[in-house]
Amino acid sequence: MIREVWSDRPTFKRLKFRSGLNIVLAARSGGGLEELSEDQGRTRNGAGKSSLIDILRFMLGGDVQKKKTIVAAPVLKDDNFFLSLDLRDKPVTVSRAPGGRGKIKIEGDFAQWPIQPDVNKKTGEITMSAAVWTDLLGRILFSLPPASQIEPGSQLSFSACISYFARRSRDGAFSHWTHTHKSQSQNRVAIPLSFLFGLDIDIALRFLRADETAKSALELRRAIAQGMLAATVGSSGQIRGAALKARRRVERLQNRLERQEVLDFYGSYEAEAAELDARIRTLNDENYTDQQLTTDLDQATRIEAGPAIPDLERLYKEANVVLPAVSLRRYEEVHAFHDQVIANRKNHLAAEISAARQRLQERSKERDRLLKRHSEILDILGSGVSAVHYRRLERELIDAETESRELELRLEVAERIEQARVDVKAQRVEAERALLQDLSERRTTIDEAVEAFMDISAALYESPRR
Repeated sequence: MIREVWSDRPTFKRLKFRSGLNIVLAARSGGGLEELSEDQGRTRNGAGKSSLIDILRFMLGGDVQKKKTIVAAPVLKDDNFFLSLDLRDKPVTVSRAPGGRGKIKIEGDFAQWPIQPDVNKKTGEITMSAAVWTDLLGRILFSLPPASQIEPGSQLSFSACISYFARRSRDGAFSHWTHTHKSQSQNRVAIPLSFLFGLDIDIALRFLRADETAKSALELRRAIAQGMLAATVGSSGQIRGAALKARRRVERLQNRLERQEVLDFYGSYEAEAAELDARIRTLNDENYTDQQLTTDLDQATRIEAGPAIPDLERLYKEANVVLPAVSLRRYEEVHAFHDQVIANRKNHLAAEISAARQRLQERSKERDRLLKRHSEILDILGSGVSAVHYRRLERELIDAETESRELELRLEVAERIEQARVDVKAQRVEAERALLQDLSERRTTIDEAVEAFMDISAALYESPRR
């Protein structure tokens, strides 16, 4: 029970409350209540009733809420507000200042509290943080579980429960009996109301989760439509193949970069390989020329022979007839000279063939040596890359990884949208089934509540309300 509300500001009116129903009336400016008639002393606007609600909520652990509540006024920053109330049937007085960083000062009997406040050993000051204070009030006033045991995002808290007992008209809290704020959804208010009425809050939580899932799917679709995500998300089936292809490309590039070594003198190796290749081609061409020469010389050696003896004798006789006055050598000498010419010719051809074969042998040795070096350089170039090429591969890998991440994001979004459609339907079906079962089990209690409401409404109105 709340007993008193006051402030250390002299102009603040101290309010005292009695047991039972208390009605706060505001007097018009210009005189005290005792000087005004009953009709003149009552007003609806600008008299401080809303400020009283702001102060009560502030003293019960609420935020200052800058520019929204009276306690946020700069002039009240260092003022102390006081609240006297009963907790566990023991009187307690708490004080709090808007500029006090959420610290609550306590005076009174707190021995039976489930949470003990902090006691300053030097000054004897007893305090609590606003978060611990609201946790304590939730346990004592509403039998809420400890704040650490309440599921995050469940909308169940001391603030949600006390809002039904300290409502503010500017928040739209009187537009509907279940709402304490105009922006609340039906699924959100169902949780604290279910707890206050002793109903199963798990059913209300199921409806809330279904509502949040549907909202998430809607926000994703809006983000896509506004260009915040990929312009075209597509179905998960369409994207999955492209994402797998992108991942494989990334893996191939990573493996390629891991296997290859960066060669600082890559360009010089390439130049040497090109020079060796040109030299080897030249040697091959020269060998081909000498091989053809050797073949031709071999053939010429085989066909090189002197004329037959009868032909030589006939030639000699004709020469005597044609040149009778000339002194000719004897036939035997001519025959011997001709044989010497043939022999000299064969020796010359043999020497040419020997020289060509010697050149072929020397070139083959040189070519083999060059081929070996050329093979070594090709192995070096095959096992590594130049720094420029390596950086190009790194840039290609970065592009591939970016594409892969984008596709993975699109795939995740597409799967979330598709899964959300299924989850919303399933969650709502399960919540409705649980609600129907709970209503069936509580049929007697519900009937009693309906009858009590009809009796009260019949006493207030001409006919019972539904």
